[in-house]
Amino acid sequence: MMRKKSSDLIFGIRADQLRLFFKNTFIDEFTIDHFKEKMDLTKEEAENKITQMLDKKIIVKRKTPGTPAQYRLLTKGLAIKNVKFIKPILREKADQLVKELIERIKVLNADDYYIMCVEELYVFGSYNSNSKDCGDIDLAFDLKRKRHLTREEIVKLGHERAPKSFNFLNSFNWPISEEPYRFLKNRNKYLNFHSKLDGEQVGKLKLIWKRN
Repeated sequence: MMRKKSSDLIFGIRADQLRLFFKNTFIDEFTIDHFKEKMDLTKEEAENKITQMLDKKIIVKRKTPGTPAQYRLLTKGLAIKNVKFIKPILREKADQLVKELIERIKVLNADDYYIMCVEELYVFGSYNSNSKDCGDIDLAFDLKRKRHLTREEIVKLGHERAPKSFNFLNSFNWPISEEPYRFLKNRNKYLNFHSKLDGEQVGKLKLIWKRN
């Protein structure tokens, strides 16, 4: 979603330090006092950077009566949280990775073992540009059920397929999200998956594949 070096500055803060702060937030929310303390800023500096992040739609303010204001990460903030400081790859290599992903999507859609399918695949970010290379290959798609399954049937599948160390919620999510995502990603660090809604909030989407 974004191409950054660890030493690049974002709102005057090193990219790796801001990423670490965002990664350590509780449910992607934080207070200005926590931000000020962890970033070692004065009150004025913290307020200024919070204002910049609000203006750029990195975060949004949430206020509950009787409690300090909380700032929640939006899609652009989550992009900073998940940025990978990896070496860019040439366009030809990126094209090959996307081509292989589409072949895995076809396998996912055709194999009755998987209960989810992909109907459309979009790209955005640096891959959806004229650049000769790119960092993360940002892809947007939504998983959809191939057939109706009851909650009990999904629970049974999750219990059968998920690692035994998983709790109930993680086991339940295994066949409907974690398992298909893992298969499609194929452990490739350059493939970055997003929902279609999240992708639309960050940049213009380009449809590159559609199920027949």
